[in-house]
Amino acid sequence: MISLWQRTAIVSTTTLMLLIPSLPAIATIWSGRGRIVRGPGQGGSVSLELEKHQDNSIEFRSGPSRGKIIPSNRLNRRLNGSVKLGNETWQFERRSNRELEVTLYQNSSNRIVEYFLHPKS
Repeated sequence: MISLWQRTAIVSTTTLMLLIPSLPAIATIWSGRGRIVRGPGQGGSVSLELEKHQDNSIEFRSGPSRGKIIPSNRLNRRLNGSVKLGNETWQFERRSNRELEVTLYQNSSNRIVEYFLHPKS
């Protein structure tokens, strides 16, 4: 004979199992500050925010490439690699689970910007 507690546990577990696949995928937001290390505005502070989608694509939420998306096949799962977008080259290096170093090379102005991003909580 199944007790009331066991029935409640079975119903709760079944409900949870049915709901999990319908939950939306969670993206990771990376944000942080950077510094212009060469070129116009040298020494200036800037900020950058990226969104890493479940499919591993990256969307720029701010910065000079705002609105652009890096397809998932351009970077590895840890977000390491280099991507050219027009006159800009973005280099990504994942230092740890909590730090992502991003370097922007703007070829038209010979500007280099280094960003240090962290997951937003």
